[in-house]
Amino acid sequence: MALASCSTSPPQSNVVQGAQGNAGDVAVRGAAIVRGPSGASSATLVATLVNGGASADVLVSVSVASPKPSAISITGGQLYLPPNVAVGVGHTGEKYINFYGFDPTPSQIVSVTFRFRDHGSTTLNIKTVPPTGVYAGIAPVAASPSAS
Repeated sequence: MALASCSTSPPQSNVVQGAQGNAGDVAVRGAAIVRGPSGASSATLVATLVNGGASADVLVSVSVASPKPSAISITGGQLYLPPNVAVGVGHTGEKYINFYGFDPTPSQIVSVTFRFRDHGSTTLNIKTVPPTGVYAGIAPVAASPSAS
Protein backbone atom coordinates (compact mmCIF):
# COMPACT_ATOMS: atom_id res chain seq x y z
CA MET A 1 0.00 0.00 0.00
CA ALA A 2 2.81 2.44 0.77
CA LEU A 3 4.30 1.93 -2.69
CA ALA A 4 1.06 2.98 -4.35
CA SER A 5 1.58 6.57 -3.22
CA CYS A 6 5.18 6.76 -4.49
CA SER A 7 5.95 8.00 -7.96
CA THR A 8 9.14 7.96 -9.97
CA SER A 9 7.73 10.25 -12.67
CA PRO A 10 8.72 13.90 -12.49
CA PRO A 11 5.88 16.41 -12.08
CA GLN A 12 4.56 17.52 -15.48
CA SER A 13 3.14 20.90 -14.46
CA ASN A 14 6.36 22.80 -15.28
CA VAL A 15 7.19 21.04 -18.53
CA VAL A 16 7.05 23.33 -21.56
CA GLN A 17 6.65 21.63 -24.89
CA GLY A 18 6.31 23.20 -28.27
CA ALA A 19 6.81 22.65 -31.95
CA GLN A 20 10.22 21.53 -33.17
CA GLY A 21 11.77 21.67 -36.62
CA ASN A 22 14.91 22.27 -38.66
CA ALA A 23 15.91 24.30 -41.69
CA GLY A 24 19.31 22.88 -42.57
CA ASP A 25 21.59 23.49 -39.59
CA VAL A 26 19.14 25.89 -37.91
CA ALA A 27 16.84 24.35 -35.30
CA VAL A 28 13.60 25.84 -33.99
CA ARG A 29 12.78 24.43 -30.56
CA GLY A 30 9.90 24.78 -28.10
CA ALA A 31 7.80 27.03 -30.34
CA ALA A 32 4.45 28.21 -28.99
CA ILE A 33 2.30 31.24 -29.80
CA VAL A 34 1.31 33.13 -26.66
CA ARG A 35 -1.95 34.98 -27.16
CA GLY A 36 -2.01 38.63 -26.17
CA PRO A 37 -4.28 40.09 -23.51
CA SER A 38 -8.01 39.58 -24.01
CA GLY A 39 -9.29 41.72 -26.87
CA ALA A 40 -5.79 42.72 -28.03
CA SER A 41 -5.78 40.78 -31.35
CA SER A 42 -2.06 40.13 -30.97
CA ALA A 43 0.32 37.37 -29.98
CA THR A 44 4.01 36.67 -29.58
CA LEU A 45 6.06 33.65 -30.56
CA VAL A 46 8.08 31.90 -27.87
CA ALA A 47 10.90 29.71 -29.22
CA THR A 48 14.60 29.01 -29.16
CA LEU A 49 16.52 29.19 -32.43
CA VAL A 50 19.87 27.40 -32.60
CA ASN A 51 22.22 27.78 -35.55
CA GLY A 52 24.35 24.63 -35.58
CA GLY A 53 26.20 25.74 -38.71
CA ALA A 54 29.79 26.96 -38.93
CA SER A 55 28.80 30.50 -39.94
CA ALA A 56 26.16 33.00 -38.88
CA ASP A 57 22.69 33.00 -40.43
CA VAL A 58 19.71 35.36 -40.27
CA LEU A 59 16.00 34.78 -39.76
CA VAL A 60 14.72 37.00 -42.57
CA SER A 61 10.97 36.43 -42.34
CA VAL A 62 8.15 34.65 -40.61
CA SER A 63 4.79 34.02 -42.26
CA VAL A 64 1.50 32.58 -41.05
CA ALA A 65 -0.95 30.78 -43.33
CA SER A 66 -4.21 31.12 -41.39
CA PRO A 67 -5.44 33.06 -39.59
CA LYS A 68 -3.21 35.55 -41.36
CA PRO A 69 -2.02 38.45 -39.15
CA SER A 70 -2.27 41.98 -40.53
CA ALA A 71 1.40 42.51 -39.52
CA ILE A 72 4.35 40.47 -38.26
CA SER A 73 7.23 42.20 -36.51
CA ILE A 74 10.68 40.69 -35.93
CA THR A 75 12.94 42.65 -33.55
CA GLY A 76 15.19 44.75 -35.79
CA GLY A 77 13.45 43.46 -38.94
CA GLN A 78 15.67 40.36 -39.02
CA LEU A 79 17.15 38.16 -36.33
CA TYR A 80 20.90 37.47 -36.35
CA LEU A 81 21.83 33.87 -35.44
CA PRO A 82 25.50 33.39 -34.55
CA PRO A 83 26.91 29.87 -34.96
CA ASN A 84 26.36 27.48 -32.03
CA VAL A 85 24.41 29.97 -29.91
CA ALA A 86 20.84 29.54 -28.66
CA VAL A 87 18.76 32.67 -29.36
CA GLY A 88 15.51 32.93 -27.41
CA VAL A 89 12.56 34.92 -28.69
CA GLY A 90 9.54 36.03 -26.72
CA HIS A 91 10.66 34.97 -23.28
CA THR A 92 13.90 36.86 -22.77
CA GLY A 93 12.49 40.36 -23.15
CA GLU A 94 15.04 41.32 -25.82
CA LYS A 95 13.98 39.64 -29.06
CA TYR A 96 10.43 39.28 -30.36
CA ILE A 97 8.40 37.87 -33.21
CA ASN A 98 5.01 39.50 -32.77
CA PHE A 99 1.75 39.04 -34.65
CA TYR A 100 -0.71 41.95 -34.88
CA GLY A 101 -4.28 41.88 -36.16
CA PHE A 102 -4.18 38.23 -35.17
CA ASP A 103 -6.84 36.46 -33.13
CA PRO A 104 -6.63 32.66 -33.31
CA THR A 105 -8.93 30.60 -31.13
CA PRO A 106 -7.50 29.16 -27.90
CA SER A 107 -5.37 26.04 -28.53
CA GLN A 108 -5.58 26.53 -32.30
CA ILE A 109 -2.77 24.98 -34.34
CA VAL A 110 -1.25 27.61 -36.64
CA SER A 111 1.06 26.90 -39.58
CA VAL A 112 4.13 29.17 -39.30
CA THR A 113 6.99 29.33 -41.82
CA PHE A 114 10.45 30.52 -40.77
CA ARG A 115 12.75 31.63 -43.63
CA PHE A 116 16.49 31.87 -43.08
CA ARG A 117 19.00 33.65 -45.32
CA ASP A 118 21.31 30.63 -45.78
CA HIS A 119 19.49 27.54 -44.51
CA GLY A 120 16.17 27.74 -46.33
CA SER A 121 12.88 27.45 -44.50
CA THR A 122 10.83 25.24 -42.24
CA THR A 123 7.09 25.22 -41.61
CA LEU A 124 5.85 24.19 -38.18
CA ASN A 125 2.37 23.61 -36.78
CA ILE A 126 2.42 25.68 -33.60
CA LYS A 127 -0.19 25.69 -30.84
CA THR A 128 -1.60 28.93 -29.42
CA VAL A 129 -1.52 29.14 -25.63
CA PRO A 130 -2.88 31.64 -23.09
CA PRO A 131 -0.52 33.92 -21.17
CA THR A 132 -0.88 31.85 -17.99
CA GLY A 133 1.19 29.28 -16.11
CA VAL A 134 4.71 29.07 -17.53
CA TYR A 135 3.70 31.68 -20.13
CA ALA A 136 2.46 34.22 -17.55
CA GLY A 137 3.86 37.68 -18.18
CA ILE A 138 4.74 36.98 -21.81
CA ALA A 139 3.05 39.44 -24.16
CA PRO A 140 3.72 41.11 -27.49
CA VAL A 141 5.34 44.52 -27.45
CA ALA A 142 3.32 47.43 -28.79
CA ALA A 143 3.09 47.55 -32.58
CA SER A 144 5.60 49.80 -34.27
CA PRO A 145 5.44 51.53 -37.65
CA SER A 146 8.13 49.13 -38.92
CA ALA A 147 5.94 46.05 -38.40
CA SER A 148 5.54 44.19 -41.66
